Amino acid sequence: MPTTISLGSTGDDVKRLQRVFARHLIWNPFGPITGDFDSGLETAVKSFQQSNGLTVDGIVGPQTWAALPSYREASPEQIGRAHV
Repeated sequence: MPTTISLGSTGDDVKRLQRVFARHLIWNPFGPITGDFDSGLETAVKSFQQSNGLTVDGIVGPQTWAALPSYREASPEQIGRAHV
């Protein structure tokens, strides 16, 4: 299970969230996946949480992660090749 992330977080779990949201047109990064949890991503998280009956706090914890599509579905890089 990914770690809990929120505004100001950075790293691979943030990139995973960005890929999920971008793939499902929940968020538009207007550029590369950065791994930086900024205010635009926080707004998208809150909207996603509200749409899915979750606590609207902008924090991506276990309940929000569980409501998201799987990582493989969210990452175009996973299609056609294996990652170690």
